[in-house]
Amino acid sequence: MPFSTHDWTQNVLDNPFKEAWADVKTPGGHQGFEGQRDTRRTYVVGTIEVQRTGPTAGNPAPAYFSNHVATSSVLPTFDVSTPAIPPRYRQVAMLQVNDAQDGIVWQRYFYGLTGLAEDPVLDRPTNARAVSVWAAERVGENEADDDPNTRIAICGETWDERLLLSQAPSGWPPAAFATAGPTGFIAVYNGNGVLLWTHHFFAGTDGTRSCAITDLAIRVDGNGDEIVTYCGIMTHGDPGLGSELSPLRPFAMLPGLAGGATVRAPGWDGFVGRLRRSNGVTTREFHSIVSGNGQDGLFGLAEITPDRFVVVGSANEPSANPTAGSYPIWIGTPVAPYTLGVALVFDAQLVAGGGNLVADSAAALGGDAATLPSRERATVARDVCVGWDVGFHDSSAGTVVSHVIYVAGSTDDPNFSAGQFTFTKAPPAAQATLQGPTDGFLAVLREFPTSGALPPVGVGFMVPHTYSYWGSSADDGLTGVNCWNEFGEHVGVTWWQATGTSGDIGVSTYFLNNAFGPSSTNSSPPNDTQQLLLVRDTLIGGTSDDRPTRMGFRNATDAPQYSDYGLDRPEGGGVAVRNDGRMHSVGSTNPTGGGYPVVNGRNPDMGIDAVRTVLDMVPPGSGAAVGVGRTDGTGFQGAGFIYPPAGGLSGGTTPLCGLRPFGRRVGETPPILTHMLIDYEGAPPATNGNDSAILVTRPPSVGVLTGGVLSVTLTSPSAQIWPTGVEVWLDPLTPYTLLLAFWEPNRAFRMRLPQLLGSWTMTVQYLQLLDPSLTPVSLGTGCSSVYAASQAMFFSW
Repeated sequence: MPFSTHDWTQNVLDNPFKEAWADVKTPGGHQGFEGQRDTRRTYVVGTIEVQRTGPTAGNPAPAYFSNHVATSSVLPTFDVSTPAIPPRYRQVAMLQVNDAQDGIVWQRYFYGLTGLAEDPVLDRPTNARAVSVWAAERVGENEADDDPNTRIAICGETWDERLLLSQAPSGWPPAAFATAGPTGFIAVYNGNGVLLWTHHFFAGTDGTRSCAITDLAIRVDGNGDEIVTYCGIMTHGDPGLGSELSPLRPFAMLPGLAGGATVRAPGWDGFVGRLRRSNGVTTREFHSIVSGNGQDGLFGLAEITPDRFVVVGSANEPSANPTAGSYPIWIGTPVAPYTLGVALVFDAQLVAGGGNLVADSAAALGGDAATLPSRERATVARDVCVGWDVGFHDSSAGTVVSHVIYVAGSTDDPNFSAGQFTFTKAPPAAQATLQGPTDGFLAVLREFPTSGALPPVGVGFMVPHTYSYWGSSADDGLTGVNCWNEFGEHVGVTWWQATGTSGDIGVSTYFLNNAFGPSSTNSSPPNDTQQLLLVRDTLIGGTSDDRPTRMGFRNATDAPQYSDYGLDRPEGGGVAVRNDGRMHSVGSTNPTGGGYPVVNGRNPDMGIDAVRTVLDMVPPGSGAAVGVGRTDGTGFQGAGFIYPPAGGLSGGTTPLCGLRPFGRRVGETPPILTHMLIDYEGAPPATNGNDSAILVTRPPSVGVLTGGVLSVTLTSPSAQIWPTGVEVWLDPLTPYTLLLAFWEPNRAFRMRLPQLLGSWTMTVQYLQLLDPSLTPVSLGTGCSSVYAASQAMFFSW
């Protein structure tokens, strides 16, 4: 845990107030050490209470957040700090950007106004739920770290009627749509924190209706257009033509998928949509309602390709006789009532030609396959991310790509399944059974093409693969799932665990095991099981009530009440993976009980604090000579190790010239060379051995076949740079090398560790042969190599 902080606000009056972080993203960037610039950024969004956002008479200083000026010069300021009993606060959204050393680079409030400019209403809240980032390709050392070409999108809901830069005239909705209820919003900033445009999702005049944008993904295409795909929830039903919530077109269902886009109102429904910003003009490409007979909601979204995306949430069927209006998921013959988690893949290829959005694949999560679904059980999906199957690879010839869809959420169902297909339960190394009243779950869905080519328009096949419960004998749940887009088989989740009347935040990492390597010689799962392996659990701790992924305390799901089925709040997100494997978790804590760890960060303030923690997911060090670390600076850095590396060395994947700063991005050609991650599975190393293993991801093949060498030396690391820029961190006089034969491209490697004897420091590094012919491979302009190398991992016992 290299960093953990409370992000508290200094207000005019010293009174308790509330704040919480909801989501975090770490899109990548170049790593740097002494004498080098580290361009990596972390983007956090949440909700805070403030009394003012500008100067007041007798106190010209603006409000501060974590000792940094948070006021945006383009937002109208407000002040509710006049002494009152009880004190007045206003709930607003906050976007915070942190650098690679976890310092705050800049921050921005987001809120609106209600009423006339000269007499505004200042007690309406804004709530933020998610953030998405499309970072600019910074390649020159003289370019700014916060590039104006970067795009940052945030979303949520607001009770304010007037939003800055809204598509409505002067920020106001038309008079017919003025409302006192929550309305959804999307706001887009550049890398310098300049608000570029917003979109306001308003409908109707009934203040009892609610709407929220719950998740989104932003990207920039080759024409420079900004494209935002989003999902959300609302109680408006079909508001009719002219509303920003009216469906532009229904979505078409493929044969075998039940239901359709029938609107059921009043009540909670989900929706999906897309905005395109081109030459300063925003258009809605599609907006479609996803609803059934009961309470439905969508809370997580991830893009698969430029046209295809996956959304997750939950569906309720209150009737014992489901009809054609049932939720559009493939569930066979349902036994109702039920509440299921859902995952749907949509295809927008037909939209550009004026056609419909297509729901071409779906899965229902939770429920016994024999009595589908299980009665009086509930499953809720909260977050989703997309990985790339390491068993296949891309090529210009169109080699098949299989996508891996990871879904996280909570359930009380002991017979977890999925529609007409059943999951393979994870082996004992993960968790195959429900442990308490509620548990979290991590489900793996695979999207298989129908043949040996990429699927044609409107054809997809998403089937359950495997799953693992996560939990204890108490109430537990997962809120977020994320994977750095170049680590196709590594995934991180964030969770809470009930402790009496409080809760704790934790983070876990999993490995989807299709690895090559020696078979197991003990009771542990063998290699190439195609199942989830739990690599590491880390409890952040604290004696107060700590929760990840915490929304603001006034939000749309309270008006009207959104049922959580006893599985806790429906919000998703709150976890991210950096390109060195370092995890970021955000949420909130109540410092009244104290105990939330502070490492190189800010101490607790009064009230409920937003918290942010950075974790190295390897066994922690014990003393000065025992622990697991890597040459990129993650993990335990003991005496005698070289960190930071000497000038000219990165400690990470090399050669640097072949790496993209932001890895694999939707809509772009995948890089030839990707970042690698060498990881440690199992308990901390100790004499007489542990049930542990070394895990290595590998870069894509650039030849027909590929191979590699896993080198081990019983010394501290020493570095040399080969002429092609490959960093070798092994003593050349004392290495032990394991030659890995040629195999299918892109497969990971997993090696069980033998029994550990005595006291040693072991250094391990993976060297990847890029081409069997030993001809240097072009990795970019002026960059070629025969090999690529991972960072080195060292562990002492």
